[in-house]
Amino acid sequence: MGSVPSKFFRLFFYTYGHRNVVRAVSSGLAASGSVDGYVYDVLRETEPDLVARTRIIRKSELLGFPPVACASVDAASPEISRLREGLVNMPADADRRRVLGMLRLDGFSVEKPALSRPK
Repeated sequence: MGSVPSKFFRLFFYTYGHRNVVRAVSSGLAASGSVDGYVYDVLRETEPDLVARTRIIRKSELLGFPPVACASVDAASPEISRLREGLVNMPADADRRRVLGMLRLDGFSVEKPALSRPK
C-alpha cells in the first residue's frame, strides 16, 4: 500500500517466525501480531497453553498452503525433480505418511504457479 511499518505503527518489531509472534503476544511483549492459520492451528494442538493466552481478532479468507518453490532456472534439474516426486508421493509410503501426520498435512501436489500469486 506504499507505506512502511514505521509510518503506520507507533511501535513495531519483527519476531522472525509465526511461532515467535504467538509467544510475543502470549507473554504480553506484543499487543498483537499476524500469524499463518496453519501455524496457529498446529500450535493450538501442540502448545495449547501458549495459544490459550491469545485470541483471534480477525481471520483472512481461506488461502492455500504456501508453495515449496525453487528458482525457475532449476525447476527441471534432476535434484528438483526428485524432490518434487518425493513430496508428491509421500502418501504412498508409511514412513512418509507419518511425517505428513507430524506436519498435520495430507500431502503435496503440483499446481500452476498462478495459484500462489497475488491477484
